[in-house]
Amino acid sequence: MERQTREPSRQNPYRTEAKPRGTPRCEACRAVNIRGKWYSEEAARERLPAPARTRPAAPRARAKRTICPACLQLEERYPMGVVELHGAAWRAKDLLVREMIDNTERIARERNDQERVLWYQSFRNVTRYYVTLPELARHIGKMLEKSFNGSVEYHRSTEEPFLRVVWNSDPEIARAPKPRKSRHRRNRGLNRTRR
Repeated sequence: MERQTREPSRQNPYRTEAKPRGTPRCEACRAVNIRGKWYSEEAARERLPAPARTRPAAPRARAKRTICPACLQLEERYPMGVVELHGAAWRAKDLLVREMIDNTERIARERNDQERVLWYQSFRNVTRYYVTLPELARHIGKMLEKSFNGSVEYHRSTEEPFLRVVWNSDPEIARAPKPRKSRHRRNRGLNRTRR
């Protein structure tokens, strides 16, 4: 009898369990790590006491290059989520759609500074937004569907934490909603007790 092995959990290669000493600052975006969590420079000012803000880093810490996980993902061009915008209907409201994506990112960054839109590109009538975390891609997809209608599909990778969100703005191409399955099975007399 072969022993069943547990499927390895999908882990984010840019997040570590180890917390850096002190309060390192990212060289690219100026984010600050406080007790293992990255904060924007403005949020870090509120959290750090006044002497810690003015104290220079130790000489050993300066020698090592410090970069936050989101900037490292941008440097290595390794997104963990993609939001694809399909269709021609959204192009009439292009500015509103981009503004909504920017606002969604800004709100997400207030919760977690590492949730960012890394870059975007347009190719053959499809615009793709590449993001750092799958949760941000899912949230942008929900907001697009809620604000501008259309249809959204979510495709999750089975091997790594990656999410592809496909939003189609054209109503004639958008899929009709799937009928809901009944929660209860029909009782066909199989479970009845005889008297």
